[in-house]
Formats: sequence, C-alpha cells, structure tokens
Amino acid sequence: MASAVTRAYDIISKPHTRAMHLLDVVGIPINENDNGEIIGEDFLMKVMMIREEIDDADSDKVRKEYLNDNNERMEKCCKDLEFAVESKNYDLAKRLASELQYWKRVEDTIIENIDNFE
Repeated sequence: MASAVTRAYDIISKPHTRAMHLLDVVGIPINENDNGEIIGEDFLMKVMMIREEIDDADSDKVRKEYLNDNNERMEKCCKDLEFAVESKNYDLAKRLASELQYWKRVEDTIIENIDNFE
C-alpha cells in the first residue's frame, strides 16, 4: 500500500508525468515512439539548438539563466496543457504533454551540468 501511494505521489508531483498519466486515464496514451511525429521537426530543431547552447555554456551563471528560461517554457506549456485538457482538446494536450517531456529533459541536462546546484 505504501509503495502504491509513493508511486502515485511521484506521478502527480511532476507536471510531465502527471500529464502523461492523465492522458493515459482518458484513453490517449503517449508512446515514446510517437513523440517526434506529434511535435514536429520545428520543435525538435528548437530543442536541439537550445541543448547545443547549454552544452556550450561556460559558466554556472549562464546555465542558471538557461534553467530560468526553461522553467518559463515549462510553466507556459503547463498552462496551455491545462487549458487543452479542460477544453477536451486531447490532440493538443497530447502534443503539449510531449513537448513538456522534452522541456523536462532539457531541465535535467541543465541541472546535471551545474556544478553547484541549490
């Protein structure tokens, strides 16, 4: 029982896993193989460019600025996702949940590269 509660908390405490779970509950699961088709080349190119900029960052100060920018992208994506789900626009919600996954991976990469993350 405790492990089920812990797992449920882990799912709902993070926006990207909560979105994936919610879409799964309404019968629209996101498959890892679908992500590229759902979000398109332009979005993928944007993420690639941002990741290259992060890799080229020469200080934690710059990385933290990238982290702040990414947090803003994630917040906007979450708000748009909330609206899409409330409107029952599940195609848009699926795309936004996929985008949120990518932004979460960008966040993880930035945090891994910050020497003194607080």
